[in-house]
Amino acid sequence: MGVPVLKQSGVLTPLKTYKVTYTVLELTQGDVRARCGNTFADTLVTSDGTYTDIVTCTTNGDFSLWSYSGYLKCKIDNVCVLELNS
Repeated sequence: MGVPVLKQSGVLTPLKTYKVTYTVLELTQGDVRARCGNTFADTLVTSDGTYTDIVTCTTNGDFSLWSYSGYLKCKIDNVCVLELNS
């Protein structure tokens, strides 16, 4: 299942949809995936680049970035989470 590598609790609204964008730099180990509430984004990041996902938040208002492999060696920059209009 992995481990959170960045987490902010209570910043999202359950049942709302968000556009999540972030940049991964110098990734040499591991992987990363965004999570809103208990819903993971579709994109599993394994290389450098800027990534965007649309995710509907469920069960709680937590936002996090997870490493499925359980470890991560990289820089994460420009994290932006925007609520989309319903």
